[in-house]
Amino acid sequence: MTDSAPRALDRYQYQEMIVGIAHRRSGPTYFRRVTTREGHTLQIGEVNSPMSALNEMGDEGWQVVREHPVVHDQHPWVVAELQEADSEVVSVSGSREYLLVRRVEREARA
Repeated sequence: MTDSAPRALDRYQYQEMIVGIAHRRSGPTYFRRVTTREGHTLQIGEVNSPMSALNEMGDEGWQVVREHPVVHDQHPWVVAELQEADSEVVSVSGSREYLLVRRVEREARA
């Protein structure tokens, strides 16, 4: 067993984050869609760049476990959801999907 192996009592949270460029009629902007077990959130234009989104998540203790490009032919709901949230969005490009994890502190039992 190595030092990086999870201990039996450790508890983890996972979430999926998709970041990319939403092309609006007025010009491109970034978006972020985060999915947790409680549901998902979508932000358009509030993210400065994919790297800033990753930095924000890192500040909250999240670490990247897996990363891969999103092929929109495989995930058309990304485009559809963005267009539903913002009628100015005409297409999406440059999207990447991240699986993030962070350790949850356990409360001490009395």
